[in-house]
Amino acid sequence: MYLVPAAVLIGFAAGLLIPFWLSLPDETRFPIFLGTLALSLLVVFAAARERWVPLVLAAVLALVALVDVVAPDTLANGAGLVPYVVPLVLMAVGLYLLAERRSG
Repeated sequence: MYLVPAAVLIGFAAGLLIPFWLSLPDETRFPIFLGTLALSLLVVFAAARERWVPLVLAAVLALVALVDVVAPDTLANGAGLVPYVVPLVLMAVGLYLLAERRSG
């Protein structure tokens, strides 16, 4: 019941804390944040395989994180998407939870 919000909150917090705990450079913060969110949603899919939407969200987040690592000035930073990532992720999870509630 609370698998998705719990996983997203853990991934969210881990993504914010890991760069500080490991004293990583600033340019690693965004991809690590997205990576931990993607990993948390992948865990949701692994725990409940009938929920395929978290897998799609995880793939999108992982792709954006990978692009940010490989070409940092293209997708996220270059397009000015960094400030919008967190609200968009939270909105996507919220919409998923609302849709899941109605269907289940």
